[in-house]
Amino acid sequence: MPTISRSLTIFFSVFYFLVVAQTQLPTSFSFGSTNFPIGWTTKNTSFYNNSGNTPPALKFDNTGDYLMVHFDNSPGDLSYFIVGNLFSNGEFLVEESINGNQWNTLRSFLSLTTTYEQYHDDLNPLSRYVRFKYKLKSTGNVGLDDVTISLGTTNDFPILRCKSENEYLKNKSDCYFENQLVNVIDTLYIFLENIGNKPLHLDSIRIIDNINYSIINQVSSIDSMSIDTLMILCSPIKEGSIYSVLEIYSNDHISSLYEINLKGTVGDLASEPKGDLSNLFFLNVKTYKLEFQFQHDEKVDGFLVLKSTKDSPVSILDGVDYQIGNYIGDWMVVSHDTSTNIQPKSIEANTNYYFKILKFNGRNNYLNYDQSNILEGNIITPPSMLTSDYYSNVTVNNENFVDQLTSTISDHTSFPYSDYTQNLLIPFEIRDTLEHQYTVTCVYSGENVIFDLPFDWSETGLSREHSYCHNWMPTNPANNPEKPEYQDLHHLFPVVFKNVNETRSNYPLGEVIQVVSTYKDCKFGYNNEGKLVFEPRDQHKGDAARAIFYMCTAYQSTTENWRLKPVISSLIPYGQDQVILKKWNLIDPPSNWEIARNDYIAFIQGNRNPFIDHPEYACDIDFYTMEYIDGINCSKLTLETLESGSDVKLSPNPAINQFKLSSNTIIQTITIINEIGVVVCSEIVENNEWEYKGTALRKGVYFLKIETKEKSSIVKLVIH
Repeated sequence: MPTISRSLTIFFSVFYFLVVAQTQLPTSFSFGSTNFPIGWTTKNTSFYNNSGNTPPALKFDNTGDYLMVHFDNSPGDLSYFIVGNLFSNGEFLVEESINGNQWNTLRSFLSLTTTYEQYHDDLNPLSRYVRFKYKLKSTGNVGLDDVTISLGTTNDFPILRCKSENEYLKNKSDCYFENQLVNVIDTLYIFLENIGNKPLHLDSIRIIDNINYSIINQVSSIDSMSIDTLMILCSPIKEGSIYSVLEIYSNDHISSLYEINLKGTVGDLASEPKGDLSNLFFLNVKTYKLEFQFQHDEKVDGFLVLKSTKDSPVSILDGVDYQIGNYIGDWMVVSHDTSTNIQPKSIEANTNYYFKILKFNGRNNYLNYDQSNILEGNIITPPSMLTSDYYSNVTVNNENFVDQLTSTISDHTSFPYSDYTQNLLIPFEIRDTLEHQYTVTCVYSGENVIFDLPFDWSETGLSREHSYCHNWMPTNPANNPEKPEYQDLHHLFPVVFKNVNETRSNYPLGEVIQVVSTYKDCKFGYNNEGKLVFEPRDQHKGDAARAIFYMCTAYQSTTENWRLKPVISSLIPYGQDQVILKKWNLIDPPSNWEIARNDYIAFIQGNRNPFIDHPEYACDIDFYTMEYIDGINCSKLTLETLESGSDVKLSPNPAINQFKLSSNTIIQTITIINEIGVVVCSEIVENNEWEYKGTALRKGVYFLKIETKEKSSIVKLVIH
């Protein structure tokens, strides 16, 4: 028998296992370290270093602080010690969950003793999460210590579980060990547990392809709730990857075959992966999502998948563990695992996406990427999912235009307001970021909020903002019971609650001249008429306008008038200015993201926002009366025409009243149009130059429509 090497101690210092973020039961923690066990996650908590049931203890000192434990077995009893430190008038919850989204309250503490007290709670056998959460802080803090979750006792059969030291290995999981040396022998210890209530009989234990491995001892049976040890010798004869499979056959209740992939690395890098990548093809390509698949002809550890909107070169370094969310030049990592079916996040309309796929072996500092066989491809998403007949019953330049539009978009499916997370935020609005986390953007301020799944509104400090305020609705209160207008996804957006949603309150949107407060890229203050208004960041101004236009139109009826009211309330004795919204609709046209969002909502809710499909429709409606107006000139102010006036020179701009126009070609006519599409001046020119010296233009934004023999151009003018 070979001699066991003295490198055993070194070996265990680099012996790791690839496990999912779940702990095995029983599990317990006394908070003696800042390194929490696998499956234990916390947010914003700190420590009582000199106090506790057995010091230290976990400290909850703010609303939203939590500790969550995610486990992979049927639980039994939950026990813990808890204390209040000046805790009063708040609420602290102990909860359990089957899926991590819907939570059941085990205990709600409105008061706590000033000495640690132990509690026991019976857990649902189907639960896989436990959470301690400071739901609402008034005064004081909460201390938590010595948390234990026992294994359920309903397993009246044998169950095999494998681990090494304190790390569990699920069936078919990978067991990595690295920093091996050629011809140096080490010993691997695999602990076999029977967590069932009947004896476990092991029929056979063997290693497939055992050139580098051999089993020292055989284990034939394990009593209920007992452990035995399997010893495996590793005798590497070459550098690179030494991969084998440990097979354990038993009378396990769940599966008779338990497999562990033994993945050793000898030397500095794993072996370079072999084989070819091929057959990249795209499917389910829409404005808001796409999917692609590819094939490979050799077994490898995984694939690095990169996404970009630029077809630029990329340099990949061996030994670098690129995370999802990492950027390598212009390329973002969208996958770094064994997946061959990829569904990247953050897909938008009318965009050319490029992808690169590399295969790799190893992990962490031992990763070896094959850069000689990179699979590449690209796909352009559609400009829109709008069908040609969706607005077939709508006729512009018709007094029934508003009624026709309402009839087209009013019928749709409604979802509970609380379901926004799974209906829109998770499948469309969130993006990948580093550390296996996600991010979502506050549409008003531009702040990127980072979070772990499962998503929680109060923990992230976000809320679902009604663009058309709940208080404005003629059906207010529309939330008890909830009505479709309260739930409508077309005007709901994620925003930061404190400093943004609270600040906006029921105030109209507008342009701030005198600032009262700011948060990131949004403002609150007085407009040029001395009225308090809220101004979102530039990127969301058109989006917000179109969301409000949609609500005015979708719910307008003979019994409910959804016009923009002249007075919001006694505290806000004025209304939402439609001129500002129409201006924003013109200067911030629908982005590819907004178009994709409209398409996705149409897919799940069943109706569209017509002002995203046709921004010019807003020109044909007086939102103070919800009646048709002839806004045909405004209708022509599209993004394309706004950008086509580059050969026309306008100076000065901004101007007071006097300004000049010049062109390389003869100007035939000039038309000045205000923000809501009304023509305020029109002249025949027949010259290369034209000067305005009038006094009829008030402060604001105007659009000059310049007609030449070659084309029609639009130039934006600001009058101060």
